[in-house]
Amino acid sequence: CVQLNCFPSMSRKWSGWDCLLVALAGGAVALAASSRAKVTALEQEVASERKRKNQIAVELMGVRNGLCESDEGKANANKFKPQKTDIFIATYAKAGTTWVTQICHMLRSFGNMNFGEITEVVPWDNMALQCRQALDG
Repeated sequence: CVQLNCFPSMSRKWSGWDCLLVALAGGAVALAASSRAKVTALEQEVASERKRKNQIAVELMGVRNGLCESDEGKANANKFKPQKTDIFIATYAKAGTTWVTQICHMLRSFGNMNFGEITEVVPWDNMALQCRQALDG
């Protein structure tokens, strides 16, 4: 065993293995710090994306609620010709329409919840025109 200068302040003879272990541990700490920085950057990116989606959702809800059920929108909905694969969600008022809509969308999209507001991906027939959405899409 030779005297190595790993920790000069300690009066102990350090083997090459001791220094190797200390160096590996130091590298692991540096790697953990680097990984944490990457995770933090990704978390910030996700938070920014979530904020953007929420802003879009609020804008869409404003359009939808501001122009709710115009005569032109109702006429557009009445012209709609459903396809065999279309699904209509019909619930009583205040009985969980949004919840049921979310469940149906999750089932048809295999859990893809990459949207800000459910009406972005599941339009209401009588409000699609005002929200600039195609019912036949």
